[in-house]
Amino acid sequence: MYKPIAHAVARHAHDRGWLDLRGGFRLLTDRRVSIGPKLASLGIGIAVTAALELFEVPLEAVVAVLLPLVGPVLDLAIDGAEFVLIPLLVASALMPRFARTRS
Repeated sequence: MYKPIAHAVARHAHDRGWLDLRGGFRLLTDRRVSIGPKLASLGIGIAVTAALELFEVPLEAVVAVLLPLVGPVLDLAIDGAEFVLIPLLVASALMPRFARTRS
């Protein structure tokens, strides 16, 4: 039952290349793919987001000082979008390579 899925995943990753976000998101939401690769790819996405946030802290402080009212509100809105979108994008990019199904 799982061999056709594994073959389809391998063929799709080979045909579409590394950055197949649409196929990766389908794999991320597919119930037939085990939870391990999903958690691993989301964990890497969260780590990438945390690293980006560490680099952005000085710039965000400058923007918050230069724009007293709008700066912190804009910073929170952008950070909220980053904490959701970046892990999903990274996980979707990695899922075609991480997805292994039981044979």
